This record gives sequence, C-alpha cells and structure tokens, in this order.
Amino acid sequence: MTYKQCAELGGHVRKSEQGSLVVYASTLHRSQTDEASGEEVERDIPFIKGYTVFNVEQIEGLPEQYTRPALAILDPVQRIADAEAFFAATGIEVGHGGNRAFYSESVDRVQMPFVETFRDAERYYATLAHHEIHATKHKSRLARDLGRASSVRIWHGRFTNSGWISYGLFDGKTFRTHINNLFNRRRLAGVPPSPNRR
Repeated sequence: MTYKQCAELGGHVRKSEQGSLVVYASTLHRSQTDEASGEEVERDIPFIKGYTVFNVEQIEGLPEQYTRPALAILDPVQRIADAEAFFAATGIEVGHGGNRAFYSESVDRVQMPFVETFRDAERYYATLAHHEIHATKHKSRLARDLGRASSVRIWHGRFTNSGWISYGLFDGKTFRTHINNLFNRRRLAGVPPSPNRR
C-alpha cells in the first residue's frame, strides 16, 4: 500500500524501510475545442504515474485484517494412500499443472491438472489411470501399437429414463483404454474383477 493509504488506516511505515516503485498507466479522455473548425473533439491522452508502495510487513499499527497471518489452505481433496502407492509403482512420470490431462509419448510423461482442481480424489485417480493406460504403449513398457487405424469400432452411449444417449463411436484404442480404466478403478476401490457379473 502507499504511504497515504497506510496513514489513512492509522498505520505508519517503520523507520528505514524502503518502498518499491509501481507504475500505473492509463488514458485520460478530454474534450477540446478544435481551433481550426471550432468543434468539440474527444482526445485520449496517455499517461504513466509512479507510486511508492510498502508491504504490510514494513508497516506498524494497521488493523488486524491486514496483519493477520494467512490461514494454511488445506487440501480439499484427500489423497488415497493405496492409489498413490499403485501409481508410484508404475514408474510413469506424472507432471502437474495446466488445465488438461494427457499422455505425451515424446517425453513419456502423463500431464495432470493439480489434484485440488478435481471434485474429489476418485475423479483425479480415474483420470490419472486413464492416461497411464495410454502410457503403456511406450516402447519401454508394452510397446503396444495403438495407432489411429483400428478395425474395431464400438458405439458408446448409455440408457437413461428418456432413452439412449449416444456419445459417438470409439475406436479400438479408446475402447481398450476405457476397459482398462474400469478394471483399474475397481481394483483401486478394492472390488475384484468378476467376469460373470451382469
């Protein structure tokens, strides 16, 4: 905050503290009379203004809301120890950041959004499982050929109270990935796969 803002809140900058320069740039809109035509003309006048600001840690006497330590943000998504151990054991590198989940074969890494961006841990691990299945095609693992060309085409959808909702065609690669993902999710949940289950 600026020295003036600090004073307005009843605080004072500690002696020998150094401020930091911040710069504000904007445009003023002015109406002027054109000398040649006598008409009112709108003009934009760009300007830059500098301010010296201080961190609240350099200021004494501020209200508590400015000096109260920040609360630690608890991870709203509780990690699942068995799932963490399972994915660590795969040896597949997982990077975090961004807003997309994908497997990059060129760098052999699964890229995931941060776990906190998921509604719950199950959705995070389900997404991670899906993309780690793609990683099994790497030459250092199963070296599977999951090319785009596939003779297997499966229509994907589900039944609802209002009838069949279609999601479109899956190629064989996507279908195999989803089946593997289903088995991994069941295994992580402690549900053994049952081929006779209907």
